[in-house]
Amino acid sequence: MAKLLGVLLAGGALAVAGAAAPARAASFDCARARSPAERLVCADPALSSLDERLAAAYRAALAAVPWQRRLRGDQAAWLRATRDRAAGDPATLAAAYRARIAALEAETRRAADPALTALSESQIAGSCVPLPPAAEEEAAPPPCAVRESGPLGTLDGRRLHYAIYGYPDPDSPDRETLAKVATVVFAETAPGRFAARYADGPDDVRCGAPRLLRAQRGPLLHIPCSRDGTGMFNAESVLAPGEGGRWRLLDTGSWTRDLGRRLPRGYGAWKGIYPDYEALAAVTPLWRDGDANCCPTGGRAEIRLGWEGDRLVLRDLRLRLGAQEVPR
Repeated sequence: MAKLLGVLLAGGALAVAGAAAPARAASFDCARARSPAERLVCADPALSSLDERLAAAYRAALAAVPWQRRLRGDQAAWLRATRDRAAGDPATLAAAYRARIAALEAETRRAADPALTALSESQIAGSCVPLPPAAEEEAAPPPCAVRESGPLGTLDGRRLHYAIYGYPDPDSPDRETLAKVATVVFAETAPGRFAARYADGPDDVRCGAPRLLRAQRGPLLHIPCSRDGTGMFNAESVLAPGEGGRWRLLDTGSWTRDLGRRLPRGYGAWKGIYPDYEALAAVTPLWRDGDANCCPTGGRAEIRLGWEGDRLVLRDLRLRLGAQEVPR
C-alpha cells in the first residue's frame, strides 16, 4: 500500500495523505502518477524503494533543520530540475535519487552541529551560526556579521532570542544595501544554552526584529521583511510553535490570489500587503489600469482574514472605489 507523503509539495509544504497503489510502494499515490518520472518510479521496484527512502530522508531533514523554507525550495527544485529530467533512464534516475538522499542526510547531520545547538547569549550576539549557502553553487556563505540581536520573550518556559545577519556583496563590500540578510531565531534548551530553531536566508530582503505575537489562534512568531524595489513586496515569515521549541512556517501568501479574483476588472493591488496578524485585518490601496506605479487612483480594499489550519484565508472584502463603498 502506498502513502501520499512528502516528496510531492503543495502550497510550499509537504503533502501528506493516505492512498492505495497497485502492486508497488512509493512515497506518492501511483494511481495519480502523471509525470514520466513518477510513472517510471511506480513501474520499477528498486526506484520505488529509493523513492520511499527519499521521502523518509526529507521528512527527517525537515524536522531537524532550522532552514525549513530553503529546504522546501531545494526539494521542489530537485524534483523539477533533476528527478524529472532523469526520467528517460532508470540508472540515471536511481543515481539522482541516491545523491539526493545523501544530500538530505547531510542536512540532518549539519543541523546537529554544536555550533547550531549549544550557544550562549554572548555567542548569539557576537558571531553568525553556520547557515547553508544561499545558492548550491556557492562553496560557503560569504563573510557574515551580526547586525542586531536581542531577546524575543518567553514561550512555554523557554527564552527566545534572535539575530539578524548581514552578508556583504563581495564586489561591493562597503555597500550595505547590496548585502544579503538572514534572520535566525534561537530557543533555550537548557539554562543559558540556546539552539537555532528557525533560519530564513541569506536572501536579498530587508528584515526587522522578529516579534512574538499573542494572536487569537495562539502564539505566533512574526519576522517582518520586505523585498527591495518599487513594490516593497511582502517577504515576511509567520510561524507557529511546534515540538521541542521548533517553529513551523505558515502559509500567509496564497490568500492574495483570492483577493485578485475578487477585485473588479481593471483594478489591482500592485504593492506589498502587510496584514495585522493579531487583528486579522489588512488595508491596501488599489491601482487602476493606466495608473503610474507611484500613484494609485482606484481607492482602497479593507480586508478581513482568518485561519484555516496553517493557511491564512480571505474572509471578507470591502472596497472603497472613490467615494463608493462596495462589499465583495
